[in-house]
Amino acid sequence: MMMIPNLRTWNSTSYFLLFGLVLSLAWLPARARAGYSAWDSTVRGDLRTVGMAGAMVGLADSFIGSVQNPAGLSMTLDSTGLQWVSTAIRDGHLQSYDVLAVAQSFVATGALYPWGFGYAVWSPQAESGTYFMGGKPYQFAVATQEYRFSVSRLFLSEQLSIGLTGIVSRTRQSVSELGSEIASRGATSIGLGLGALYQLPERWLAGVSFIPSMDLQMDPSDKNGAFSDFFQSAYSPARLSLGLGWVPNRVFRFSSEIQWVGETPNAALLSDSTRRIGEHWTLQPRLGISYTAADFKELELKLMAGTYLETVRLADVPSRIHFSGGVEVNPWIFSFGWGLDEGRLYKNFIFSGGVDFLKLMRKFEVIPESREKPRYAGWFPNPVYLSDVGLP
Repeated sequence: MMMIPNLRTWNSTSYFLLFGLVLSLAWLPARARAGYSAWDSTVRGDLRTVGMAGAMVGLADSFIGSVQNPAGLSMTLDSTGLQWVSTAIRDGHLQSYDVLAVAQSFVATGALYPWGFGYAVWSPQAESGTYFMGGKPYQFAVATQEYRFSVSRLFLSEQLSIGLTGIVSRTRQSVSELGSEIASRGATSIGLGLGALYQLPERWLAGVSFIPSMDLQMDPSDKNGAFSDFFQSAYSPARLSLGLGWVPNRVFRFSSEIQWVGETPNAALLSDSTRRIGEHWTLQPRLGISYTAADFKELELKLMAGTYLETVRLADVPSRIHFSGGVEVNPWIFSFGWGLDEGRLYKNFIFSGGVDFLKLMRKFEVIPESREKPRYAGWFPNPVYLSDVGLP
């Protein structure tokens, strides 16, 4: 016999989560004709996310990481501000290793306790290449861009954070000749992601995140012309991530994650339409750490490192291990960073810049300094002592 819960015992947390789950399931679409992948199994995002090998769901304290698991916006993210990121990627599994895919991301976050808000524009996938038609070279490009609007709130005496992310995903496909674009098409889909973080004893955090699958259906009436076979729909798989993070103090972070990625049986490569992507679901394990190696009044130096096993979603292509790392320098109110993610036939180089608006407002005494302002730790502070001082 099926048991029906007593709705009178439900609190605001229950309704918040149920509302998000219903909307997410409502956006699980049916599959259609063959097209492109709108998601890539390598780690994309900002410096902290890539430097820690994408292991963000149990921590969610980076700009992009807090948007992927929006629960971090109200619990673990320690800065309110803007960040711009540029990535330059070579991936020999998707296209020629000599082809460089360049993408920019923008993130803005804000905290209004007990709420958190975020907005991000980023590119989870890109393919391009030069191919000949009728003896003439043309540049073909397929890229996905996502616009994410996130909100989160603390519950249960700040032990639990629940977040929702509205996602607008758009594929843009273009053809260029001699550097000038001569044809382009686009398609859009929307979805709703869910995220949660729960505080465990001894400064451990458990996180979960769910992103629904999305079909970016190309209008058949827009496909007429010489390049009609090129313009196709794009498909983004569902992702369910479970993570465990450790935040013993304000200078050290550890995070682990396992991500389940659903199928995209109708997706294929731009370079070879017979090579399907995502015919079967995959698991993607990740590990990462972050350490503040220098902590002074007007200067911070943060180091990041990580590794992940990319279960490549192409048929007959073996998995590959990635090693990642990053350096972030924070002079005064600014932040600058460099990072690298490298694996077999893969390299992702990152440059980032940002402004911390909380620090700026404290400098000009718009808001007061924290009551528990931590003592500056100097060079190479102890990474494993337990302390709440200086944490979000």
